[in-house]
Formats: sequence, structure tokens, C-alpha cells
Amino acid sequence: MYICSLPATCGKHHYVRPVILFSNTITKTQSFRKNDKNNYAIPTRNTIVEFVDFQFFKRVYWPKLAYQSSVGLHVDAGMVFSEIMGVIKGSASTRNGLKPLSREAYITRSPNLAPVFPTPDGRRFLFNLYSQYEDRKSQRGDGDAIDRIINILHGVKRYGLDERLKEVIQEIYVDGT
Repeated sequence: MYICSLPATCGKHHYVRPVILFSNTITKTQSFRKNDKNNYAIPTRNTIVEFVDFQFFKRVYWPKLAYQSSVGLHVDAGMVFSEIMGVIKGSASTRNGLKPLSREAYITRSPNLAPVFPTPDGRRFLFNLYSQYEDRKSQRGDGDAIDRIINILHGVKRYGLDERLKEVIQEIYVDGT
């Protein structure tokens, strides 16, 4: 059998829809519960996940977080959400089992890598908000974009799709427009 070695190319609407359907197939039988030891969400069964984007975070989570800063920081929902998603959870990689940064790793991180909260006190404060967010999210059974990506990656591996996909597709280019 001949396998074409050309890369797969598709528009965002052709690629994202199947990925979301695959993610929903996995997450309809899973929700997230917090693993206190590692401080990250892990899947549990039998609950449908509500997707948390920034608007949902701002409307549902932000009013309930204890975001009054005792270290003299002005924080808003956008700064906090982008730091959580882009730095704490966004630093997850396959090298560390797709886990977010630990409290210690985040607090000691170089200010150049996460300049929004440059001081250790500011980072402790933000990590506390992150912990509250993860606690509430796991209580509600919700999941955010990083959780969705991690679920997809675990699902691909669990069902043995990673090796099958490597045989057929070497590269995927997605047009974001």
C-alpha cells in the first residue's frame, strides 16, 4: 500500500470540528477532579464537562475568587486568566507528564518568562487564585482549553491512535482564519 508523504493541509473549520467532536466523545464520560499531591486536574467518570473560556471564567469564576490582593497588586480577570492559561497551565509538556507548573516552580520562575507578576509575593497570590480556580472547576466538573488538549492527547494515546496517525500523517498545517 502506498502512503502519500505530503503534509495534510486544511482550513480551521475542517480541522477544529473533528478535534472538538473527539474531545467531546472523551470528555462526555469524564470530568475533572483535583489531584492535591500534583495540583492538577485528573479525569474522573460520569459527568459532562462545561467548557471554560475567558468569558465563562469572568462571568462564573471571577466573582467567586478571593482576588483582593494583600500585596498591593491591581489584578483583573484578564491578567489572571492569561497567566493561569499561558504560564502556569501553558507550561505543561510531555516531558513532565502534561502537568502545570508547581507552586515552587512558578514562584521561582524568571520574571522575564512571566513578567505580569514579577515578584514572589505576587506569584504566591496568583498561584492561590489558580488553586481556587482549579478547586472550583473540579467541583463543578468543568474543563478549560488546556484540560481539553490534555484529554485529547491522553485519549489519542489510550486508544492507540498516536501510532496510527504517525503512519499516515507526518505534518498538519491548520489555517487559523
